[in-house]
Amino acid sequence: MNPDLQAFLERYRDAFNVLDGDAVAALYAEPSAISQGGQVTHWADQAAVASNMRALCELYRGRAFVSANFELLHAMPLGDHDAVLDLRWCITWAGSEPAWHFSTAYHLTRTPEGWRVLLCTAHDEHRLWQAATSPPAARNAMPVRIEPLNDAADANWLRLRLTLWPDASAAEHRAEMHSLTAQPQRYMQFMARNEAGTALGLAEAALRHDYVPGTDTSPVAFLEGLFVEPSARGQGVARALVAAVEHWARARGCSELASDTHLHNTSSQQVHRRLGFALTERIVCFCKVLKPAA
Repeated sequence: MNPDLQAFLERYRDAFNVLDGDAVAALYAEPSAISQGGQVTHWADQAAVASNMRALCELYRGRAFVSANFELLHAMPLGDHDAVLDLRWCITWAGSEPAWHFSTAYHLTRTPEGWRVLLCTAHDEHRLWQAATSPPAARNAMPVRIEPLNDAADANWLRLRLTLWPDASAAEHRAEMHSLTAQPQRYMQFMARNEAGTALGLAEAALRHDYVPGTDTSPVAFLEGLFVEPSARGQGVARALVAAVEHWARARGCSELASDTHLHNTSSQQVHRRLGFALTERIVCFCKVLKPAA
């Protein structure tokens, strides 16, 4: 492989090994993008990349990260100014947690500052989702698999929605599911499954550009719905689902995740607090029925 490509990869690895998200982001082109789990996220500048990479480094730091190393599986030069590299990563941790092994491809482009990542393709993304969204407490309680929901015909998604929001009909839910999956840059859905593949829970999120009470930024990621089957509650499933939403939100440049619940739903309020949400406002809503104009 070209020596300067090798040097670039070593700089990339070394930036992760000191958990410096800004140093990682500096090795990305402007603009750049990541493709993961069937979703493409566009980063307009390094600030957007840095927001994601800092969050990823914090996630690693919280898991007692030790080191990152790579094996080059394939290199394909594309003329003098581009190249595609496929790497096999090994992330090691302190304690008894097993190492993570996953593959990532990088389309690099040569800039005046040197090689930079134009497109990162996390084609082993199911491993990343599973590892990144189940914190230690959740893994000790119940092994769960978090999956993005992109199929509006998914029967388990419909079943969980009908349980969470029983006032809507199945037809109304199906119509909304089609609308959600048709706008992947604005909406995202996750399902939690156990090792046998049984659906345990659901989380739905959206990017809101209008004002969200208690927040200071825009857009804000909003937890539109969260449901866990009664038999699976108290075992870390909700925490894993919310972690997936947080990861999705950070990748889109969000620094706040908001939610709401009814004033009388004290159990939901307790769950939110356990998941790290802080109470920001309490409001009372009014409506007055207007008579038809004469």
